[in-house]
Amino acid sequence: MKKLFIDLEKCYKCGASSACSSDELRNPPKLINPSEALQLGGQPTSHSPSDMGQMPSAKTGKKCAARCSYYFHPENDGYIRCIALGVQEHVCRRCEEPPCVASCPQNALGQREADLRLERYSMRCTSCKTCTAACPFGVIIPEIVEYKTTMCDYCFDRSDDKTPPICTQTCPEGALEWKEVNEDPKQNIYAVRDGLFYVRTIKWKE
Repeated sequence: MKKLFIDLEKCYKCGASSACSSDELRNPPKLINPSEALQLGGQPTSHSPSDMGQMPSAKTGKKCAARCSYYFHPENDGYIRCIALGVQEHVCRRCEEPPCVASCPQNALGQREADLRLERYSMRCTSCKTCTAACPFGVIIPEIVEYKTTMCDYCFDRSDDKTPPICTQTCPEGALEWKEVNEDPKQNIYAVRDGLFYVRTIKWKE
């Protein structure tokens, strides 16, 4: 059965996001994405205020071209929610005393005791992005802290093995795919939400 697959590496480096390429890491201050920080041992130094899919990139003025077909919410960009979940599960450092949680003026971030995974309460979040500045590792990129929360229903009623979701057909960078996929840590591929979808990213190893 085919599943949604998101290549976070491509997504970070797309011209429509606020993340920088690895070449730009040599000339700070620049925003770096979490996986690049893991690979190169760097840390973020600044953040762009752009919102993927809603506002133009601070770098290029482009908007994310991927689209979502959720019928009841025509402005929905569900893939943003998937990116956020992938980051929370596999890139977040799960700090014992997370500065992002402590910094939120609306108490919109929490942490599960069982596995230290972050939880975001969207009804409280005002997208002030204080958490993006507080995270010392640059894990919470501005694009995934939305004011108008979007959701992904994985197109269960609109897709099958022959009919892929519209987001996978409209992403010009090929960061979103609809394919047969299994978790493969050697290829940096990991399941999210118990296999509802998969991401490729450089995983934070505790």
